[in-house]
Amino acid sequence: MLARRICTVVSLFSIALFVYIVLCWGAMRRLILVACPEVHAHYTEPWHPRPNEDPIFGIAPSDIPTHFDVARVRIPISALIAAWLTIQFFPFIVLFAHHHRRRRRFLDDECLECGRPITKWRGRCRGCGERIGPG
Repeated sequence: MLARRICTVVSLFSIALFVYIVLCWGAMRRLILVACPEVHAHYTEPWHPRPNEDPIFGIAPSDIPTHFDVARVRIPISALIAAWLTIQFFPFIVLFAHHHRRRRRFLDDECLECGRPITKWRGRCRGCGERIGPG
């Protein structure tokens, strides 16, 4: 139960941190484009807000990136978010599989640790030595 809570807290914290980093990157990009337009190695258009754009907390939707350029390849942020969320949910998948495996073994009268059929109600498992039955 504690492991599940820890996984939940870590996952939610990392999702919030990712959103914060993306928004901060957009704000810093806007600040640099407005304050230092001449510092670029190549020409860039000066930043202007798009028409009918409503900024949220001072950040306009055009400030938030839609892709990353890595070695001349455009990687959409949605693909990065999907991959990142898959990694975030991996601990939950492992916990679910572990619980399901132990539940199935319990219902089939098998050792919870190794899956060997149980022949007696007390003692130790012949396969792994795990204690069986009440202490």
